[in-house]
Amino acid sequence: MPTGTNSPLQAVLFDWDGTLLDSFDADSSAYLAMFHELGIPWGLKELAIHYTPNWHRVYRAAKIPRSKYEIADKLWAKNYSHHAPKLVPGTRSVLAWVARR
Repeated sequence: MPTGTNSPLQAVLFDWDGTLLDSFDADSSAYLAMFHELGIPWGLKELAIHYTPNWHRVYRAAKIPRSKYEIADKLWAKNYSHHAPKLVPGTRSVLAWVARR
């Protein structure tokens, strides 16, 4: 954390995942469960090869028909909701520092 400056912060922008929150386990588990429910034989290896934050690209790589994207979204969200991603260590102290500024 920077020190020695007294100027007030105007804005703070965080990339959520991997910066404040570690959602890899929740995200990958939700994908794998969704693939299973759709009958797609993908595992972590395939997901790692094709993963991108643009989930439609993942869907295309998994050969999910566009007509099933809405179903895939709902299945992913349902499965993700069963997880509680953890904060990255140090997140609370950084956010507290930002709040004081």
